[in-house]
Amino acid sequence: MPLHEAHAQGFVVIVLFFRINCPLSLAVGLPQLERLRHRYRELPVRFLAVHSSCTREERRSARDVQAFMAAHAFSFPVCMDRPGTHWPIPKTMHSFGVAATPTLLILDQTGHERFRHTGRVSDCSVGAGTCRLIADELERVLRPSPPPPNGDMHGRAIGTRQQPDRRDA
Repeated sequence: MPLHEAHAQGFVVIVLFFRINCPLSLAVGLPQLERLRHRYRELPVRFLAVHSSCTREERRSARDVQAFMAAHAFSFPVCMDRPGTHWPIPKTMHSFGVAATPTLLILDQTGHERFRHTGRVSDCSVGAGTCRLIADELERVLRPSPPPPNGDMHGRAIGTRQQPDRRDA
């Protein structure tokens, strides 16, 4: 699911920017994203990794990255970042203001960034941020709407009595 579609459908989106040549991405970032994906699979959360190449020597084909992901049993979707005009920072990394890998972002249901961390971050920190966004959305959706101004829950003006229906027989 592309990034712009995931948050448009009301999901919290966890995005990991990584490089295959980055030891911390391989040892920490990618395994963590897989753990989180399994842990929160029942929640309205989507996971996405963005492979970025910051040098020409690091460039990989989509087939190479897919083979790498399969060999390491990572099951989340991966997007390939493209070279940008701000070399050596690829296009998507630049648009999110990411300068290093691994960088993990949490985007809320409207696509706004709510959490960012580069390097190691605990699963608890990511989980707490994710669950807080989900809880906030549930609270917003389930919150009863306020009564109409100058009226009670039935739309009657406050301080007035509804007269009983008196029909003359």
